[in-house]
Amino acid sequence: MANHENRELITAYWREVLPHCQTKRTAQDHAKKRHPKWIAWLATQGRKIHDPKVAPTPEAVLAFTSRLRDNPPPPAEGDVPPGPLPAPPAIDKPISDRTPEEHAECTAWEMFKENSEAARRCARADSITAAGFARIACQCLASYHSARQKRVQSDIENRRLLPVSEYDALCDDVRKLTDLWRSLIPDLAAQIDPANPARINRLFDDWVQRRLNPAIRSFIDPSPTAALAA
Repeated sequence: MANHENRELITAYWREVLPHCQTKRTAQDHAKKRHPKWIAWLATQGRKIHDPKVAPTPEAVLAFTSRLRDNPPPPAEGDVPPGPLPAPPAIDKPISDRTPEEHAECTAWEMFKENSEAARRCARADSITAAGFARIACQCLASYHSARQKRVQSDIENRRLLPVSEYDALCDDVRKLTDLWRSLIPDLAAQIDPANPARINRLFDDWVQRRLNPAIRSFIDPSPTAALAA
């Protein structure tokens, strides 16, 4: 997140956490490098959103939505749920092509983004509705995580994804077959050209680099892996 997007937060952080600093340079550096003090302050501000007895400031709402958007480290109790926030794989699919689970995941993601962005806009306009949008964004984020889990489970059950353990076992089998093939090459070279097996070895090595390795990579790399551990 660029500093110009953080200017309100950096100013508030500077005044509250670093009052001894003559300039904002240290505060800007903390924000850029995600200094522990900066992260802790964001978390403290963000938790104010959940406290019905506290009227959140615009800075608190911006801090909260920043943590929602920027994939924070595991939070303290009562703060934003941890975990990556990737856009759903089916987000660019036509609605008619999505599975029900994909559609639920995409809908939750879009609602999260819309409410998070609305919270930021309202916070910058000093609107009292900012905190409401921020709370809704948090609820949408929880719905997104739940929908994503259900989509992944459905993909595993329908063999669109492989459990991690199954994918690892597949890769291990491919490696064993590859090692077996490589071990046969010297013997084949000696039988094909007993007088000059090194020449055949070189031909085999070239074939392995040009044909076998790319074939193995194309077989393994596109294989879907699940986001859930077995």
